[in-house]
Amino acid sequence: MGLPEKRAIAKINTETLPKFQSLLDAAAGTHLELSIDWESYAEQPIEVIEVHIPERGLTEIVKGVELVCRDELGKSALQGALTRVVLRCPSKGQPNTLSLEGKILTVLLGDPLETGYWPADRLVEFLEAKL
Repeated sequence: MGLPEKRAIAKINTETLPKFQSLLDAAAGTHLELSIDWESYAEQPIEVIEVHIPERGLTEIVKGVELVCRDELGKSALQGALTRVVLRCPSKGQPNTLSLEGKILTVLLGDPLETGYWPADRLVEFLEAKL
């Protein structure tokens, strides 16, 4: 990972992530810790860090939580089942997937040209089936 990627990560950590953290907390009606496993993105091109993480990862996570929590039933179910959301890059050849273990939602999001793209409705279907 070079200096451009490190600068992009610093910008996301100081500017973008706090904004999405606020949006996520508002959508869920509680604090859900939002983090990015930056080490898993070490081999990814800068476009994945600068564009896909905010626009495809964080945006879709917030949209998905907003849809799950659109009523009190969804909000209550999510609050009891989820405390943390982690965005991580999949290993080479591994598709984008979602998992929920120990109240931690792990969202795998890599380069869409290699791993595909997942929209918010896929997150909604996954979460609602688990709640």
